[in-house]
Amino acid sequence: MSYEYQHVKVARIIDGDTVVLEIDMGNRITWTAPFQIAGINAPEMGAPGGSEARLFLFELLKGGVALAETIKPDKYGRWLVRLYTHFGLDGTPEGDVGEAMVAAGHAVEYMPGR
Repeated sequence: MSYEYQHVKVARIIDGDTVVLEIDMGNRITWTAPFQIAGINAPEMGAPGGSEARLFLFELLKGGVALAETIKPDKYGRWLVRLYTHFGLDGTPEGDVGEAMVAAGHAVEYMPGR
């Protein structure tokens, strides 16, 4: 079961596919945790392309997150999340961060178990 959140701040970018988000849950409750961007795999920091992937993700998210859709925890305990940077004129989320990372060549598509 997925959940959608619109009150989200990026606290830190760990690498090209992992971010720490602060999600406002309401009633002065904030959920701060590392999240893995769903459907992609980017190079780790220290690996070739790792710094560039992290910098590109920073540029994508510097304007903020319009919508975060949590999916489920991964095998490391991080929540898988889809991030969107803005809404279209019809109110649907646009600017899928994972798709942008793959399109720019800073990540590859990744589906565990495939």
